[in-house]
Amino acid sequence: DDTNLGTQTDGDRTSGYWSTMATGSIDSYTKLLIHSDTSDESTTMTDSGVTGHTLTAYGSANHETDQKKFGATSLQFDGNGDYVACPQHADFDLGTGAGTLECWVYFPNTYGGDNYGIMNTYSSSAGYGLGCGTGNKIQMRWASGTSPSQDTSSTTLISVDTWTHIAAVVYGDGTGSLYINGTRDHQVTSVGALNRGHTSGGNGSMYIGTNRNSTHMGFDGFIDEVRLSKGIARYTGSSFTVATTAFPLDTVNATGTLIQSANTVGSAKTKVGGTMLYKDNEGTATLGTDLKI
Repeated sequence: DDTNLGTQTDGDRTSGYWSTMATGSIDSYTKLLIHSDTSDESTTMTDSGVTGHTLTAYGSANHETDQKKFGATSLQFDGNGDYVACPQHADFDLGTGAGTLECWVYFPNTYGGDNYGIMNTYSSSAGYGLGCGTGNKIQMRWASGTSPSQDTSSTTLISVDTWTHIAAVVYGDGTGSLYINGTRDHQVTSVGALNRGHTSGGNGSMYIGTNRNSTHMGFDGFIDEVRLSKGIARYTGSSFTVATTAFPLDTVNATGTLIQSANTVGSAKTKVGGTMLYKDNEGTATLGTDLKI
């Protein structure tokens, strides 16, 4: 019974159960996260990832209510000098480990050329990214200035006027996958460390809505729920269930029988203690991080 509690927890006890205990939290793998859940035509860009990178909108890139997958707005680009940039950072260098690059895209038009950037990072001609090409194919690129690039275009054609989830995943063994709406469209056999975002020198910024900067191929359409994860391959196998809510996806609805029902505390008592444990999906059981008391 939470009567007279000065501060309530996220969960209320109903019929002997706890429900909607957690609202989800950003895990340590999330190095960049753009929700685009703000006011119409705003140019203020916010990174909700663990680092909180500074994001800058260029051209007429803005948040727009006309189209959105989740929340109030999505990022809008017109393909003519519009993009969002984040300065070079070690978060974008996946090294030899796993990583996941993903977002939702909305094409209002059919693309007639190649390599129109959706989200990319490069440094000294090395890096990785997602783009779109002729016939609305999704392009995945793991590029290096000193080794062969692993470029691939999807076999799947993306329909116009609909939201599509795309993801590029590199695994710890150096293989990679391109997923479209939860289905693996293509695989690559070898993604070297340089291809995963080598950041020593050069321009290793992260760009949203363009191949690299204003002079390169710009995206014409809408992008929502941009997420870069470092150190984890979020999707494996031939398919997965695409999210139906905004990131993060680790929200847990905790249900279970209470050990003890409501009690009335005597008036002489000045302090009452209660303990509840909740462990999320990370599995490290770090007190205050994964283990909540």
